[in-house]
Amino acid sequence: MLEIALHNKRQHEQFPLAPGVWMLGSEDAAAAAGATSRLVIRDSHVPADQLQLEVRADGAVRLTNLGRSLTLAEGSRVRQGEEVSISLPARFFVAGTVISLHDSAASAPLDPFLKTIAPSRHTDESRPFSLDLFSRSPAPETIVRWFEALSKLQHAAAGSAEFFSDAAQAVIDTVGLDSGLVLLRTATGWDVAASRLGSADHSIISFQRRIVDMVLESKCTYFHDAQAMSGAELASTEAVVVSPIFNHRDEVVATVYGIRSQGLKNQRIGVRHLEAQLVQLLAETMTVGLERQRREAEAARTRILLEQAFSPELASQLQRHPELLEGHEREITVLFSDLRGFFEISERLGPHETYRFLGDVMNRLTEAIMAASGVIIDYYGDGLAAMWNAPTDQYSHAELACRAAHAMLAELPAINAAWRESLGQDLALGIGINTGLARVGNAGTQRRIKYGPRGATVNLASRVEGATKRLGVPLLITEQTRRLLPPSIFTRRCLRAQLSGAAAPVDLYEVPRGPLTAEQMGRMRGYEEALNLFESGDLAAASDHLVTMMQTESDEDAALHFLRQYIEGLRLEVNPAAGSRKLPSVVDLPK
Repeated sequence: MLEIALHNKRQHEQFPLAPGVWMLGSEDAAAAAGATSRLVIRDSHVPADQLQLEVRADGAVRLTNLGRSLTLAEGSRVRQGEEVSISLPARFFVAGTVISLHDSAASAPLDPFLKTIAPSRHTDESRPFSLDLFSRSPAPETIVRWFEALSKLQHAAAGSAEFFSDAAQAVIDTVGLDSGLVLLRTATGWDVAASRLGSADHSIISFQRRIVDMVLESKCTYFHDAQAMSGAELASTEAVVVSPIFNHRDEVVATVYGIRSQGLKNQRIGVRHLEAQLVQLLAETMTVGLERQRREAEAARTRILLEQAFSPELASQLQRHPELLEGHEREITVLFSDLRGFFEISERLGPHETYRFLGDVMNRLTEAIMAASGVIIDYYGDGLAAMWNAPTDQYSHAELACRAAHAMLAELPAINAAWRESLGQDLALGIGINTGLARVGNAGTQRRIKYGPRGATVNLASRVEGATKRLGVPLLITEQTRRLLPPSIFTRRCLRAQLSGAAAPVDLYEVPRGPLTAEQMGRMRGYEEALNLFESGDLAAASDHLVTMMQTESDEDAALHFLRQYIEGLRLEVNPAAGSRKLPSVVDLPK
């Protein structure tokens, strides 16, 4: 197959040339449509249409110069408008660009001199390692130069232009070859990622695709063995060494390609075994570098995903112990929150301002949760869910959840101050908290972590949040949560409720924000006493107690108001036939 290579300060590319007419010119005209195929020369000094190549089926090539004068390798010139037949291999120059044509099948006669070295990962580790099987050991200063080159390559950013360029330069400076390339495997073949030439005017700029494909298939280093070639009378010796670069799946993703051109640096023919081993060492160093880059990039992606749900400290711990994300059952405390009147707010603000409003509110509430070491489970419309005691142990998880809830409620004045003019009202928030066993784990993927709990404990927390709206209380917790709170956190039992979806009635507690005065605590304890009397069936005593409380209080508590209306409703449930009153101690709170 005929191939063309282009080289200048901005470009080193190689393409197969199928039979037909090919137009070569600057990138200014790269998008022009026409009947011919076009190759772009990225050289500003080259005209839009520099030359035309007619490639025939038999491999013959005819060149027509349409632009600046071309200089052939032997020194003759092809002026504008002239046509010449090209003998392969061919090399010519225009402006600052070198163009090379060769038949990839023409290198086949050198095949008898090709030898292989298996990569270290594919060899017997118990076998003694030898630097060179066929020549004397290198001088100490040479070994120092090798290590310096490898150290420079290891410190370069893997995958960067400098990483590839340093490897290509090491093929020349360290190994002692005339040209060095790094080729990257693509969906369509091989691209030159970096190249360093001993002499821009005389170095070989093309690579033998056939040998590179052999490396891809065998995963071994190939080289034209100098030992085998010694004494061979060859008019031209383009000796190469090609070594594979692997990814973490042991796939060849790139190669280091070295070239020895006769008569440039020295009169050597072929590549010595030691030189081939050094090129392989460069390739294996690049394999390690690319794997390090992959792991660092994966770690960075994982860290970003983790920090979307966890605090930075917890994200670091999970990165070190990813097994903590695996599903398991444990006791957790779950918090649900919801904005009141969001539908009316969104209609008033419109879509754009609604997103801005939600972003501001959720940022503030999220910060309050994460400051209390909580884990965000999810955002849903105008609400969010969070949990404690997973994935790591938190002894005071119930207390942390309550403190987070208080911090969230404490953000309301600032939110209202910022949005009151736009909303035309103050914002209200309802928060429900429950504690219990749940199945916790990552229900997402490697690209998107969705870590959270499943089970009745979670559903009940959501229902408790809904009950705050019915009772007019901003924060409610269940009995399971209250049992884990320290005595320093004051709670008031509001009622025993049958929540939608719950198997049994649930005692709901208010957790007022402190500090509370003795009068406030006494009033709340009085409410609980009235509630106990009511639940025990002593309706008269409960009513008398409530009436006394209402007469002494200037501001009527919302939960107290609810209970007063409930007791008033009992009057309608008198059953004269039975001669008794129905005194249900459980309030039905449907969803």
